[in-house]
Amino acid sequence: MHIKAFGVFPILFAGLLAVHPASGGHLPSASRIPARHSSFRILWGAGHARMLKNIENAGMWHAARKLAGPYAAQAIEQAELQHLPKLLIAAIIHQENGGDLYHCAEVVSPAGAIGPMQLMPDTAWQFLRINPWNPRQNIQGGARYVKYLVEEFHSVRKALMAYNAGPTAVARGYVPQSSVFYARAIMKSAGLVVI
Repeated sequence: MHIKAFGVFPILFAGLLAVHPASGGHLPSASRIPARHSSFRILWGAGHARMLKNIENAGMWHAARKLAGPYAAQAIEQAELQHLPKLLIAAIIHQENGGDLYHCAEVVSPAGAIGPMQLMPDTAWQFLRINPWNPRQNIQGGARYVKYLVEEFHSVRKALMAYNAGPTAVARGYVPQSSVFYARAIMKSAGLVVI
């Protein structure tokens, strides 16, 4: 929801009161606000919930754009499809690429990982059956892989460590300190509780 304030039309959301000249300074009803100012209406009940949801989504969108740049919409979409925290995939993309989001589709790490989600070629081609060079498939496959790891380890934190160090290492109890820091940074960026 995009709200514009025009000089004499201040809106005060504290206490859910919209002050509008047509309301005479009283609690406005939808019928008392002129149609040309319908953007100032506050719908009570379900409408109020929608308003709060729109404000929440706008904040989430802004955070995702900061984390995943041009891949923000797809990162949120894939997180929702996989029933993961909404900013988790965006935070992984940001962490994996060190903030360089506009060239990450062509980047190959020294270890051989490819694309925005930095998937290893064997994982991408054989396990996920996707083309890691296609950014859309890379993010889709990466989100599915994170979901698989969350189900495997029963913890977002351990799943992130496994995403970084490899699931075999984490299953055997070997977690490099760098993977602990990696998981902590992503959870913090995604707004999750960091332990």
